[in-house]
Amino acid sequence: MAAPHGVRSGDYLAILAQERHLFTVTEARSNHEYFTRKSRCDRFEATPQVDDNDDSRPSAITPPSSPRGCPVRAGRVAGSHRAGTTATTGRATSVNASLAQLLSLPLRRRWLLALICLALSAVPLVGTLGYFSALLLAPLCSLLGVGIAADAMPSNAGSRGHDVIIETLRASRRELTWVLVTPLAILTVGQLWNRNCDYAGGLAWYLMGPGLSTGLGWTAGVWGSLLTNRPWRRRWLGAVPFVVCTAISLRRLYVHPVLFAYDPFWGYFSGALYDERVAVSATFGWFRLYNVAVAAASLWVLWRWLDWRREEPRRRRPLVATVLLGGLLAVGWHGDRFGFTTTLDSTRKTLSRTRETEHFVIYYAPGSETEREIDAVATEHEFAWDRLRQKLGRAPNYKVHSFVFASRGQKRAVFGAYRVEVSLPWKRQIYLHHQAFPHGALHHELAHAFGATFGDPIFGLSPAVGLIEGLANALAPRSLYGLDLHDQAAVLDRLDKRPTLRDIVGLGFWRHASSRAYTTMGSFCAWLMDTYGVERMTQLYRQGGGFEALYGSSLEHLEAEWLAFLRSRPVTSEEVAAMAQRFKRGAIFTRACAHRVANLREQARAALDRGRVDEAVSILERLCELEPAEFRHRERLAYTLASEKRYAQADATLSSAAEIEGLTDGAASSIAELRGDVALRRRLLSEAHAHYERALAYPLAASQRRALILKRLAASDPTAAADIIEYFALFDLGKSSGPSTIVRVAAAGHLASDPVHGAIGSYLLGHQLAAAERPDLALPYIRRAATTHEPTPPLPAADLAREARLLLVESLVLTGHHDDALRELERLASLTSVPGPDDTSLPLEHRSGDRLDYDLWRQRIRFFATYSHPNANAD
Repeated sequence: MAAPHGVRSGDYLAILAQERHLFTVTEARSNHEYFTRKSRCDRFEATPQVDDNDDSRPSAITPPSSPRGCPVRAGRVAGSHRAGTTATTGRATSVNASLAQLLSLPLRRRWLLALICLALSAVPLVGTLGYFSALLLAPLCSLLGVGIAADAMPSNAGSRGHDVIIETLRASRRELTWVLVTPLAILTVGQLWNRNCDYAGGLAWYLMGPGLSTGLGWTAGVWGSLLTNRPWRRRWLGAVPFVVCTAISLRRLYVHPVLFAYDPFWGYFSGALYDERVAVSATFGWFRLYNVAVAAASLWVLWRWLDWRREEPRRRRPLVATVLLGGLLAVGWHGDRFGFTTTLDSTRKTLSRTRETEHFVIYYAPGSETEREIDAVATEHEFAWDRLRQKLGRAPNYKVHSFVFASRGQKRAVFGAYRVEVSLPWKRQIYLHHQAFPHGALHHELAHAFGATFGDPIFGLSPAVGLIEGLANALAPRSLYGLDLHDQAAVLDRLDKRPTLRDIVGLGFWRHASSRAYTTMGSFCAWLMDTYGVERMTQLYRQGGGFEALYGSSLEHLEAEWLAFLRSRPVTSEEVAAMAQRFKRGAIFTRACAHRVANLREQARAALDRGRVDEAVSILERLCELEPAEFRHRERLAYTLASEKRYAQADATLSSAAEIEGLTDGAASSIAELRGDVALRRRLLSEAHAHYERALAYPLAASQRRALILKRLAASDPTAAADIIEYFALFDLGKSSGPSTIVRVAAAGHLASDPVHGAIGSYLLGHQLAAAERPDLALPYIRRAATTHEPTPPLPAADLAREARLLLVESLVLTGHHDDALRELERLASLTSVPGPDDTSLPLEHRSGDRLDYDLWRQRIRFFATYSHPNANAD
């Protein structure tokens, strides 16, 4: 084709190419506009026309006027269609147009979002404005934001950058508003059937989660739309940042020692499900501010690059904006420096000390309690390894890295879990916080690492969640209330709160309270191993099911056999009553105010630490209003009131707590004990004694019974009252652990010097010294408490005598007297009674949990006696 006169051939070809490109860009939009205009024109053509022979019309034949943009067909004559036919066609076309509008992409987005929000609103805790709804809705809103930007991008890509962005934003306003308002409106209305305990806090979660994620998704969609002209490609390219950021977050969770995640499109993932203290933190706020800065910088880069491409005069290349964006992205890449994530290097800055043994690398903080007893901690790690290896007949062929944080708070800040210890087998790591020797969770968490030897090849876990926790609980059972794991499951069954195995083998495990689900699956897995062997259990773990193939019976049939075994266990009604409170609390998803309650408790504690007692009282009163059936809120309120010597109000609060309907025996006993504490602090000894007697009448855990016995002694003996009140630090708030320990040691020492209460004082003093990691100093006092007779009276209760002898065994082990420790343990296990006051004999009962503890101590003593650290080294 020849170029016009005066135009060079090369320039003319470039102009033709540009025109063809613009036609391609606007082709999809033109097709949509054509069918819209066609529908409007069809309705116009369906309108009856006046006959040409009507005298009221001019004699000249003129074509009827058409709506703007409607092409007039050649040869069309007004009135060429009959009125009836055109009316029917018009109605059909109108219906089709309405259906097409209802099924259009924007409306499909709205319906999808509305249906998802309605489904969420039916689930307690998840379906309210808060952490869970923000976590679930943020990625969905991000992707919807991408699609909205892709649909709203103007077809003229050659416009100025500022115009492109502003025009896209204007075209997106309505859809963005729908995306932001729909979840907010539905979850707000959903409060009519799903309680929301913190609407203001929920709004903060919504703004920080779906609110900002929608804007970030829209920004990604704008960028993706400039790289292609086809709508579906725009959406896919716009979703690339979402996929990349999600992959980075998942990689961090898989590779690095971190359980939480901050992500631009997902918001905040707190990590452990059972940690109820989840709030919008300052770190989350800084992260979202960083996200907004990156989005703004990326739009600025886009604006400047589009202007530079148009080669406008005096325009410089957008190097400054590009460098700024690159710098912001580098901040995110090194997010561990700002608390956005954690790496092994950043963790080692906190836990900078290490102890390497044959099978472990143990990280701990300098100056911590763990450092003071690192030899015992390292040996206990190796003992747990040896015990699990013997049970399973296999062990990992690599060293496990164990991170022992100084406190729960330190573990939460660095790793992401507060209440729970965690094992991540695919990382070959376990995460603990310091506990008194021997560590209560070490064996359980290490059992998860051993499960990796027969778990799936990627995560080292079972496909069935229930089997993951059930196997670990079966391999490392713990005694509670004097009962072993099977007896605990038998109590759960008799309370009629045992979940069915079918319901908790899979993901349904998380829908039940941890106390119920862990106990049930742990007992079942232990029974399977004892009955059918360990090898079948490992195969079941690997497959995540297949009971018929492995055991020749269905899960229901195996459950019936296991239940018959449980129901043959000699569990007493007193033991059932003692454990009823433990199994009463439901799962986190059944408690609408779980997060709000946990955060308020933390606020009350912080207020007390600052000395703001009135503020703490106000917060605790709010807690009582949120969960009126939870007696512990009223106990905390009464304790705080008593600390301010508002004893009458404290006692009235406890009286109201005692009237709560459906209290378990454990709850009633706890309330009676605290009422006795109030009376004891007021020196109303007879009243305190009556409350303590009432509390002791209920079935109790051994630890609570021991404390009650000592307090009852104070109420009955004025010479011991002052020291015992000081030892228990009744209603003394705001004291740090150091001064509190000194006061306890002084009070116990004064009792130990008393010829009447010398055994009790020695027991308490030894207990405090052992807790301070000084078994060498504790040993003589504990020995005196456990073996003293005339002229000092013995300990006044069998529970105190048993605990004193166990403390003696522990101190002997930690000081290297292993033969003496084993001898004392065997003597304790063989006792049927202990000396009591006034030449009486107190019966000593050994229940299933006690026998479990004795057997564990036997194995520990024998291992400690023979183990050394051939490869030990410390940094």
